[in-house]
Amino acid sequence: MDEELRKRYEEFFNDVVRRIGLNVRVVYTPDSDSDLHGEYLPNQNLIRIYDSDPDDAYRTLIHEIVEARITPLINKYRVLVNKLIEFYERCLDIEKGIAG
Repeated sequence: MDEELRKRYEEFFNDVVRRIGLNVRVVYTPDSDSDLHGEYLPNQNLIRIYDSDPDDAYRTLIHEIVEARITPLINKYRVLVNKLIEFYERCLDIEKGIAG
């Protein structure tokens, strides 16, 4: 894929995320050797797409958009579950007489 076409797809992908109100930037770097199709990097507000085929890249973009939308929701529950596990482990330690 030539650079001009790659840039056009990247612009299109960025337009898609803007239209749905997602505050991320999309970087399209086709790489047929990559083990990943794409990735969402929340700390950088970035979606990277590696698929060489534009149709596959668009499907990957949709997947990463869904991930970007649900990650904040999942993280809240992950924190809650970790706190519950911590509490349960403390209870077990108290029962065993380990904790004071």
